[in-house]
Amino acid sequence: MTMDTLHNVMELATSLEQRRAAAMVSGDIDDFAVMLSPDLSYVHSSGLYDSRESLLQKLRDGTILYRRAEATVESAIALGADAFMARGTLELDARVGAAERQMRSIYLVIWLRDGDAWRLVGHQTTSRPPQEKAIAS
Repeated sequence: MTMDTLHNVMELATSLEQRRAAAMVSGDIDDFAVMLSPDLSYVHSSGLYDSRESLLQKLRDGTILYRRAEATVESAIALGADAFMARGTLELDARVGAAERQMRSIYLVIWLRDGDAWRLVGHQTTSRPPQEKAIAS
């Protein structure tokens, strides 16, 4: 992979992840749905799994309501010409069921080209550990 390819994949990953975060918060479920592959595997930081259909249903019925989402891509690698994997950090404020939650997570996503569009096919988050305190000498 050339440096130009690496730079382009990072730009693409950042653009798609920022668009995804904005759609999650805006409540524009139709825009969010367009980004999702029919084969989506979506694993939440709680360990729960959603398919494309079950995730969209939870958004439509208000089971999940995203109030704030900030995704930062830290690395991205091409998986051939039509896919890439990215990882980064995610800060979320959400209502899940009746509980208000603030989440600090790390995530891994896989995006796949579908014609002229990119679709999210894999997503997994896990809670970030608390910041380690410096040890005094």
